[in-house]
Amino acid sequence: MLVSEGPPLARRCLRYSRLVDRIGALLHDRLRAGVLGAVGLGIVLRLIWPSDMEYKGDEHYAYVHALVATPALLGQRASVGIPNPGMGEWVYWLIAHLERLLSGGAPSPVALDRGVMVLNVLTLVALMVFALRVVSPRERQPWLYATALQAVNPMAILFSRKLWIECLLAPFALGMLFAWWRRRTRAGAFAWGVLGLWLGQIHMTGLFLAPALVVWTALFDRRSVRWRWWVAGSALGAVTLIPWLLHLLSSHSAGAHNFSGILGSDGNFWYFWLTTPIGRPILTSFGSQAGNLLAWPQIAGVSVHLVGLAEDVSIVAAVITFAKAFGALLEGRLRPELGTDRVRRSDTTLVVSAATIGFGILLTASGVVIWRHYVTVAFVLPFLFLALAGVRAGRLGRRLLTLIVIAQATMSVGYISYIHSNRGAPGGDYGYAFDSPGNPYH
Repeated sequence: MLVSEGPPLARRCLRYSRLVDRIGALLHDRLRAGVLGAVGLGIVLRLIWPSDMEYKGDEHYAYVHALVATPALLGQRASVGIPNPGMGEWVYWLIAHLERLLSGGAPSPVALDRGVMVLNVLTLVALMVFALRVVSPRERQPWLYATALQAVNPMAILFSRKLWIECLLAPFALGMLFAWWRRRTRAGAFAWGVLGLWLGQIHMTGLFLAPALVVWTALFDRRSVRWRWWVAGSALGAVTLIPWLLHLLSSHSAGAHNFSGILGSDGNFWYFWLTTPIGRPILTSFGSQAGNLLAWPQIAGVSVHLVGLAEDVSIVAAVITFAKAFGALLEGRLRPELGTDRVRRSDTTLVVSAATIGFGILLTASGVVIWRHYVTVAFVLPFLFLALAGVRAGRLGRRLLTLIVIAQATMSVGYISYIHSNRGAPGGDYGYAFDSPGNPYH
């Protein structure tokens, strides 16, 4: 009996030994261990206290329409004055009906939102796997820093915890990014075409990001794509867009245009692109209570101002990082023999430049009013932009990135605990938390 059981037992022991070795190697690498820690904290912050979720008119609309027997062909009217495509509501409808099958009854708003939280947690874990297993070792370092930033950033956490169309963007954005990464294969190019069109049907900002990526790839890496398969995928992805297009043609709808934000900070795409990775736009959620958040937490009735300190540290560290990276870039251009940039002319720099420049130009040129949540469609790319600058800045840049990750984690813990302690932020965009007596939609 022992002899016959020996080989299977030995094989199991060998597998366990290899698993232990891999975990040990992972923890021995300080960067990877730090990413694991950041992702773990990010998961907790996305799932903790679900009834503290932001819940106002838009979230109530998403919940009510998720419970209907048949989802509508068109989505909620957007801030630009025309309705969104219907796919965002279809996804909420699907989540609600899965919850109904699991629980045997209609889900509550908190239960439905819990499904959104879990979806975003799975996407965060998938991003970590993507960075560790798909991205080549030559390009991996900035992706790991970007994953850590994405995990603990307060804006990323905010848009993982409520019933809003933008909260569904992350899995589609990562899916499109993975498909684009495999664009040299038939399946990858086809999936890129499908998911690029679907991303724009979740939220219309995707109809600017996806074309920017196509144009940038065609300009700078045209031969890397199986274009016929991409066209076929795009054609399939466009099928579900037909009801929206027919509505626009039949109603002669047109979006509102406003170019006033191009030069200012409020409504400027690149302002949000640069400040989202350091958590600055979270203050809009608190409005007149932003000062209270920055002074948080309170110990024995005394404000510690830890959140404000973390925000100041993030700003200063980011400014130094970009300045150092710009200096390194100039030095490399002036003295090519010193150039040691490991990520230049890579898929990483191609996709980041497509989003930073191409997406920014297209969205700004459209004349629509740009809001802070429009950056969420790019998912990890704003964080990757900062991470690339940090890696280019050398050892100091990498240390500053680590400092920013710690500061962002501090801000996120502060914002979550503030909302929980004060039952929301009625002085700002957040409003009352869902289970607060002051919430009219509870």
